[in-house]
Amino acid sequence: LKKRQRQATRLCMHGKVVPPLPLVVTITRRGPRKLDDDNLAASCKYIRDEIADVIGVDDGSPLYTWQYKQQTGKYGVDVQIETRQG
Repeated sequence: LKKRQRQATRLCMHGKVVPPLPLVVTITRRGPRKLDDDNLAASCKYIRDEIADVIGVDDGSPLYTWQYKQQTGKYGVDVQIETRQG
């Protein structure tokens, strides 16, 4: 699972222009049922790690604000990356 999620994330980010730091990264998980907040964050771990690797800044850096959302439906993930204002 880890390897597949990281590979898919890297492939999806290939050729994308990342806005200037600092960033707000919103990861929206889609699945048949909602998760509680700690499981939601855990389900996004490998995606978060790969986004940070592609950008080249550790995911624990204060240059990121990580947000997690969820929607019910077929499994999938949406990622929005924006410059953090202020």
